[in-house]
Amino acid sequence: MSALVSNVKWSGRRGAAARSISVTLIDDDGYGHARPEIDVEDGVQCVFSWKGVELFRGMFMRQDQSKQKTTSLTAYDDGIRLSNNEDTFTYENKTASEIFIDVCKRFGIPYGEVADTKYRIPELIKPKTTGWDVICDALSLTYKAKGVRYYAICVEGKMRLLERRENLLQWVIETGQNLEDYTRTKSIEKVKTRIKALSKEDTVLAEATNAEVEKKLGIFQEITSVDDEMNSAQLNKMVKTMLAANSRPEQSLSVSTSGMPEVVSGVGVYIIIDHLVVSETFYVEDDSHEVNGNRQSMKLKLITAADIEEEFDDEPPVCTFVFKRILYYKSSMMRGDDVKHMQEELHKRGYDLGKPGIDGIFGKITDKAVRKFQGDVGLLTGKSGIDGHVGPKTVGKLGCVWGGK
Repeated sequence: MSALVSNVKWSGRRGAAARSISVTLIDDDGYGHARPEIDVEDGVQCVFSWKGVELFRGMFMRQDQSKQKTTSLTAYDDGIRLSNNEDTFTYENKTASEIFIDVCKRFGIPYGEVADTKYRIPELIKPKTTGWDVICDALSLTYKAKGVRYYAICVEGKMRLLERRENLLQWVIETGQNLEDYTRTKSIEKVKTRIKALSKEDTVLAEATNAEVEKKLGIFQEITSVDDEMNSAQLNKMVKTMLAANSRPEQSLSVSTSGMPEVVSGVGVYIIIDHLVVSETFYVEDDSHEVNGNRQSMKLKLITAADIEEEFDDEPPVCTFVFKRILYYKSSMMRGDDVKHMQEELHKRGYDLGKPGIDGIFGKITDKAVRKFQGDVGLLTGKSGIDGHVGPKTVGKLGCVWGGK
């Protein structure tokens, strides 16, 4: 059927259950012309690959035929099963990870990697609602309690639950390089300067105030109801986390560029725009990709990545150095600032660099430290396992920027 394709668009939105793809096919009924024989009632599956990489897998759910002798088909990945299936959900002392797995099993949805969200939600009762709704509530409660964001995504036909910060700092978009157009917006319309947590009896259990912002803007207060089983430390951390996320202005940036089909809603990109004095990481809020002939283009709506601006006691500072080549140990030994920055990030995390220390030379001791780090963070980078090569995946795990090809 690939020979009949004239146009392909695929897109997603952060917070939406499913990604979708729209395919326009030639549907000429002339003599000897092949025609797409697809009926959505048959549950026809769709797999889309670009340059050997699978970018979408799902099921066709809508078809439109026109006078122009074309057929337009729209498919959704398995996330649609989360938003289109309803049930009554009752959980006690369960993690969002366990809730995610339970929902997938209820509706026969295949799942793969599931991050351990750790926090146990005292109680979550959701009558007559969608599986997606209960998962979103579980992730929201986890974020309020622990300050860590997670998101669900369908990859190669399996739903996955991932920690958002693990997917930051992977791609670079820069003026004069690959950035074609941009628009920036900044708003304080939803800013909050005070957060109060109330019990079921409306007793104030915890509160937090951003006096600096309040001095400039005045009082903007939000009330949230919480479970009485949370202790004082959890409540105080929750309101501080909520305030940190809501006392900043909302900032969005829309960009257009070519290439990068792997960039989808929920992941992070590093943006460099000299005119706006911008050089930071953003989350992809909405993504829209299109293939016409041999050209693949994309439009992204971005929001600031607040996660990396907050300091967590168990995480080292974020590195913003841009790595542009794959680093590895060889007989002539690679040298340079990129090797030095990589060593600094390993040193921050407690990895032993021996007597040479941070010297900008990729020797045997640095190779050993890299391999130890890759094993600790679960990176199986080579065909036979850990290979000691510092490429995009390892750079991302180090919290740095990959700008290579």
